[in-house]
Amino acid sequence: MRKHNNHLLGEVHALKLAIVANDSGVTEPLDSLTTPLGDLLYNDTVNPGDPCNHMKVRGIVSLVDSALTYCANFPSVSFYFQIDSCVSRINRAFDGPYVAESFHPLVLQGTRSLGEVYFLHATPLAAPVMRGHQTYSAADELPDHFTVSQNYPNPFNPQPPSSLTYRSRAS
Repeated sequence: MRKHNNHLLGEVHALKLAIVANDSGVTEPLDSLTTPLGDLLYNDTVNPGDPCNHMKVRGIVSLVDSALTYCANFPSVSFYFQIDSCVSRINRAFDGPYVAESFHPLVLQGTRSLGEVYFLHATPLAAPVMRGHQTYSAADELPDHFTVSQNYPNPFNPQPPSSLTYRSRAS
């Protein structure tokens, strides 16, 4: 049995969770235009050969998913190194302590502003995110009352409950 230490897989899962948290409003928007994390544009001007340049973060996640799923179509080891570096940089850009702004609903404060991250940019054409707060609660599913009914099928009496008849001993 072969073991793999797949750093890229772990990084892309962490990025997916960050995108879901941002889309659902658990983490703050990164700029005043409320561009979601997944719609930020990646462009590393220091490394113009980066394969992730000019892609949205969601597109990078999709590319990594494809590269991991169809690895025979992506034979270059350097390509995997480059996309691993890209995804890791995005994840590290917002590292920091978790500080809750509120607990109901849960909202985590951002660790850095978008202006501090030179390789991620707001996309002006991205539709603003209209976040509604979740109104569902597991307590909404609690029953009003409990009842105990005849179990069916009854292993001692195969008749359905509606056809049960009782006879007196005199019959």
